[in-house]
Amino acid sequence: MKIKSDFVTNSSSTAFVLISRAQLTRNGVRQLVGIRSGSPLEAVADGLYDLLKSNGSDVQTVPMNEAEAKIAADGDAELFYAKFSEVMLSRIRRALAAGQKVQVGRFRGDGDAVESLICCDSFEAENDQYYLNALRCSW
Repeated sequence: MKIKSDFVTNSSSTAFVLISRAQLTRNGVRQLVGIRSGSPLEAVADGLYDLLKSNGSDVQTVPMNEAEAKIAADGDAELFYAKFSEVMLSRIRRALAAGQKVQVGRFRGDGDAVESLICCDSFEAENDQYYLNALRCSW
């Protein structure tokens, strides 16, 4: 039996899909997750906004094979092939056909406090402007 005695990490991630019918805004993310301005949780919503802006890659088409997936997800084909169900891929296709903006990305457990918090859960949120799916967790 081998025992690892140096640095050990328990890295995890949660893939997400963001479909936008409007420009993503801080206030829009607050409304999406039900946090009002002035709430003690406002920093969490603002952190989520920052993560969505920095961790997402725009998707122009749903890939049909692994080579296309690497291009569509900036080299991260796993986002499509290991994380998203056919139902989700179908929703992405419909959103793209309707001219909506689609982004994919991931939240990582080894990020800052907000990202780690968000990564520890699977969730879905939707309103008139946005649809956010982070249901597939890789813990």
